Amino acid sequence: MFKMGFRPISINRLKGLNIRFQGVYENFADNLNASLALGAYTGMVGVMANYLGYRLAYAVFKETASFNLDRRFSKAKQTDIELSRKEVNRQDIVASEKRLAKAHDTLVRELIDYGKRPITDGMDVIIRAMIIFAWTTFETLCEDLLEKTIDIRPKTFAVLKGRNQKRAMPAWEGTDLKGKVHPFSDVKRMVGRSRLTYRSVKAIRDSYWLVFHKNYGRIDRIIKHRSIDNLHAVRNVLVHKGGIVDQPFLDRIAGVPQFSKAQDNALLHLDFAMVKWLIRPVFARGISLIVAVNRWVREHPDA
Repeated sequence: MFKMGFRPISINRLKGLNIRFQGVYENFADNLNASLALGAYTGMVGVMANYLGYRLAYAVFKETASFNLDRRFSKAKQTDIELSRKEVNRQDIVASEKRLAKAHDTLVRELIDYGKRPITDGMDVIIRAMIIFAWTTFETLCEDLLEKTIDIRPKTFAVLKGRNQKRAMPAWEGTDLKGKVHPFSDVKRMVGRSRLTYRSVKAIRDSYWLVFHKNYGRIDRIIKHRSIDNLHAVRNVLVHKGGIVDQPFLDRIAGVPQFSKAQDNALLHLDFAMVKWLIRPVFARGISLIVAVNRWVREHPDA
């Protein structure tokens, strides 16, 4: 069964959290847990596989009067079948390799005809849903957390000052839809709260850059983590391109080994191992971001 490596989380996981951040964290925890719960679909597949495996083992028994499956299964698998099979009445059945092969082939065809398409299509939908929901969960956290921070420190953030220098962008963030790389963000200093946006990696980082104008390093390192860019890039190619790789996507994920086989104008291959690799570090960054922002608020009284 697919596992993400997270246990269900609750407010008890964060001690010393400002009470006014509690709703933000609870919402993030609920969305995180809901996103991971989608992976439970794989448990259903496992149950189906076990059932079909038993039927195949029983067919073998009917033909051979034993569970000696020779080369059709590994020794470990034979042992598993021996241990898990139901008791059946042994009968004097003449073993027939030809009849056994026919029963096996019939079962395999049944699995392919009635199981493969719905299962694989369903898996693909679950994978896409988990990735899209995971990004939405992180994006929502970034917005809720920053807006609540401004509410808690209204004097400090009466004017969003930004910092003296331009915000430098790594190549994977600065690559636009036309493939051009912009080394610095075009975010403006001294803007009002209504100008903050959160609908992309760039928008989130620009908003945090404008709000936190001092002692920002810890927060900055968290939201610049490459895993966030990877998840956002995959989410975008699923939502806007139907999962078909394009050149802007290749530019954004250049140098990432997990995408080494991605090709322009080809379907992006995704499996549950990739989902885990994409989602897990971003959820970890989300928790770290809550901790860092909470600490910043605690260390900076309203000025």
